[in-house]
Amino acid sequence: MSTMSPNMPLCACGSKKFRPVEAGKSRTGKRIYTVACVECQKRKDVSKTVYALCKYLMTHEPTKAFLQLFEMES
Repeated sequence: MSTMSPNMPLCACGSKKFRPVEAGKSRTGKRIYTVACVECQKRKDVSKTVYALCKYLMTHEPTKAFLQLFEMES
């Protein structure tokens, strides 16, 4: 069994920079995590892990090793 690292989503505009927007429940009770592209403001539903990663990146300066782990080289 292989473990995959979560990859940042890719926006239609080509950006990989997102900010967390909303975390909550839908009408059916399913958890929803939404992020928005920093450049074009389009929203995208993502997994809990990607949402937490976006939230972390908004408050911390990541190291190069961290960026390589999540395939986010600038």
